Amino acid sequence: MRIAVCADEADVLKTIKRVLQDICKNEKIVAYIDLFSSTDELLESFMTDEYSFDLVLLYMGTQGMKATECAGVLRRLNNNFKLVFLTSYEIRIYDLFQYNISSVIPIFMPEKYMSGELTRILRDIENYKGKYLTFEVRVSENNFAERKISISDILYMTVVDRKIYVRTLKEVYTLKRRSFTDLKKLMFGYNFIEISRFYIVNMEYVRFIKGNEMRLDNGTVLTISRRQLKNVTDAFSEVFELTLPKKRA
Repeated sequence: MRIAVCADEADVLKTIKRVLQDICKNEKIVAYIDLFSSTDELLESFMTDEYSFDLVLLYMGTQGMKATECAGVLRRLNNNFKLVFLTSYEIRIYDLFQYNISSVIPIFMPEKYMSGELTRILRDIENYKGKYLTFEVRVSENNFAERKISISDILYMTVVDRKIYVRTLKEVYTLKRRSFTDLKKLMFGYNFIEISRFYIVNMEYVRFIKGNEMRLDNGTVLTISRRQLKNVTDAFSEVFELTLPKKRA
């Protein structure tokens, strides 16, 4: 697990790192914690490492780009990570919902509260990343074999000419003798959504939606059917910005 903590106060960075290390030790979680003193540093690392953080903690006092502005940029780049705001003052939590946050943690609260919230979030990440499904996939022209596939690696599933394909972050698998209807029922329990009769998509990898087009984090553009358009836009309206980024002049 990779964790990024961004704050312009050394004491905040030190405290959060210690709390995270204690949690990971108690929960037996292997984690790499990167500390950033500015949002510019965080964004540079975020893009250089191809958005590989599982958890990002942003302090609401970070210099340079404001924490909320930074969160907006991060979410436009990728929605597949947990986001937590750290605050040193009272804020309206409602204003932060648009960034798909997992929690808002006041740093002036007792450390026990902070530890409890972060433990919950780290457990959620571990549980999600640790879930696998076993499928029979094609390994050669006439041979199939069982393969464990991490749910968190699946971008989407599709059916073409009665053949079912699973598109993961690294490769495409062809499944053997599966009903797409039954597969949809299975995957809906894992944060997938149907965008047409032929596609179900992992909601964690949707970057934005415009009209009937859905763009994923890897740049793939998929078409949402008229029948599913309202269901899809309703599901994402509170999380995603439903407009394309403005083109540079």
